[in-house]
Amino acid sequence: VLDLQNCKRLRHLPMEIGNLKSLVTLKLTDPSGMSIREVSTSIIQNGISEINISNLNYLLFTVNENADQRREHLPQPRLPSSSLHGLVPRFYALVSLSLFNASLMHILEEICSLPSVVLLDLGRNGFSKIPESIKQLSKLHSLRLRHCRNLISLPVLPQSLKLLNVHGCVSLESVSWGFEQFPSHYTFSDCFNRSPK
Repeated sequence: VLDLQNCKRLRHLPMEIGNLKSLVTLKLTDPSGMSIREVSTSIIQNGISEINISNLNYLLFTVNENADQRREHLPQPRLPSSSLHGLVPRFYALVSLSLFNASLMHILEEICSLPSVVLLDLGRNGFSKIPESIKQLSKLHSLRLRHCRNLISLPVLPQSLKLLNVHGCVSLESVSWGFEQFPSHYTFSDCFNRSPK
């Protein structure tokens, strides 16, 4: 575990972190919203299984370290969905992903193709729908969508799902499955206009 939470002055993570062969958990969260400017993708190429980048203000992934290095710059506040494009497939061993309060306005299809993810926290974001391909996450046990105030509907979810939390999804109108298909643990408190199709 590498826990860098509340490191308010942290701006760079060196690529040498990728040499930590036993690293499985990386935490970069900060309630006040820290600004990590550079993260080498080498840190996720050795089987890291858990990453939490909630509340980051800015993030830059260094894709390679060559002289003609290509980088993905994120000039906007918070973490736009486009910043994850092309990087998600690198998280091949990821079992837990938290993008809580990352100001995501839409969810990339790539997030719905993580082969090993068990826990997915997308709470307090601005998207209005979830890709139907989420049902392909065959190992997903826990999906947290609390306080996604723009979320209108829920698609069919993976049969493996055991826990669903949509507390505070005040715009939610419908879900795309019958009551008998609900996971064993679910929270629909403080939601409006719930009417399963």
